Amino acid sequence: MTSPRVLFLMPDWPEHGEHSGYGLLARYVQRSRRLDPRACLPDNAPTCRRCDRPWYSESAKHAEQAVTELCRRGGFDAVHVLDAEANLDLLVDCQRRHGVPLVASFHQTGERLRYCGGAELVGRISDGLVLALCDNQAIELARLRPGRLARLRHGVDTHWFRPALRYEEMRCHARRTRVLFIDGWGRDHAVLHDVVNRTLAASTDIEWTILSSDGAALLPSARERVRRLNRQPDSAYRALLWETDVLCLPLVHATANNALLEAMACGVAIVVTHVGGVRETIDRWSAVTVPPGDARAMTTAILTCAQDTGLRHQLGSAARRQALSHSWPRVAADYQELVKSYVQDQSAYHCR
Repeated sequence: MTSPRVLFLMPDWPEHGEHSGYGLLARYVQRSRRLDPRACLPDNAPTCRRCDRPWYSESAKHAEQAVTELCRRGGFDAVHVLDAEANLDLLVDCQRRHGVPLVASFHQTGERLRYCGGAELVGRISDGLVLALCDNQAIELARLRPGRLARLRHGVDTHWFRPALRYEEMRCHARRTRVLFIDGWGRDHAVLHDVVNRTLAASTDIEWTILSSDGAALLPSARERVRRLNRQPDSAYRALLWETDVLCLPLVHATANNALLEAMACGVAIVVTHVGGVRETIDRWSAVTVPPGDARAMTTAILTCAQDTGLRHQLGSAARRQALSHSWPRVAADYQELVKSYVQDQSAYHCR
């Protein structure tokens, strides 16, 4: 069998630029297509006032029929629902009813899935393939008894996210140390507040940039040596990483993390909470890790990096090398082998 043709279903999330997010997998998988699942719904699909999304339970049959027809006309071998906790309820029964091989990726931890209703969806994929982003998530997903479970790491666009050509000039000339925090899912805002206050009090040579998202009200306010920015276009975001000396990433939980991988690919020194999938994204040389909830340890690590240009350079170089193992072409090659094996097994089963 040649590489399977895969129809990827994933919305275009506003926080993901052209070079960010798990949806990039579709760009690197041969003979594939990516589609927003909302395109599978009728124009008059009712909406949910709380989240302003189509009310999937009433529209699932329309989506199943549309996807089945797309697979038939386009010759797709499988359907992969990305961000499945948000979109799989459209198609969770598609394989059972229509025989379409189904692949699903969940991005929350097993514990978080129980809160958002994803746990029930995992258990209903009796014949499908569920892809876990890290070992911790795989263990948690296995308890929910999906039909088939495999591990596939998250990727990063290492061609776009790369070290600045003039690294020495941009990061190592005499100026304050620039520390960046990127807001997003799973951040520990309480620790962030504490670390910002501690580092500013301990050193006048540190300045912060807080890149905000929807949780802006939870973030430290702008003041002297604390700059607040909203979401940035891709080129401005990369330029921000290039001028950053240290990425501070306090987390409460994680499977994969775009900000972490993108900073690694740009060769930024990183201080991050040692939790969840972080353990498998980095190695012992590519970041400084601290225990969950430990603001004092995170402050000490940032101050140490601020005082030692050589250490920052070593961490950044090691981070870049580690990020290359997560490049999308490598991830896509592993993905195609997993899906090829799964589709062949499904074909053999239905031919019995």
